[in-house]
Amino acid sequence: MALLIFKACGGDVVVDMVDVAVALELIHSATLLHDDIIDGGKTRRGRPSAFSQYGLATRSSPRLPLQQGLRACGRFEEHIVRWAADACISLTKARSCKAASAQPERHRRRLLEIIARKTASLFSQGARVAAHLAGA
Repeated sequence: MALLIFKACGGDVVVDMVDVAVALELIHSATLLHDDIIDGGKTRRGRPSAFSQYGLATRSSPRLPLQQGLRACGRFEEHIVRWAADACISLTKARSCKAASAQPERHRRRLLEIIARKTASLFSQGARVAAHLAGA
């Protein structure tokens, strides 16, 4: 998606954009690993999760893709690194919202908040970086 936005905004040379897209995907992968460990998730996208295959030995496994993702962002301007960090903070807050969403009357509002913080945060920051790198 980020590459499509980059192109739509007039971006030409995709090398930097590919690096940012990979960094954001690494961050996303780290959050999925982390969620499966916390929730005891048995499947991910219709396949056995890393947690179900390898157990708690993978407890630290989310750290590596997260660190690599943030490291990949490190070569860019400060505000791009901050945008990636903002996505990570938003993802962390989504986890807190998820835990609080057990109350039915607040469920819909919480669910929308979780979506905005969790899934949408990476999409929005990817789009933001793509537009910026394309000069829009």
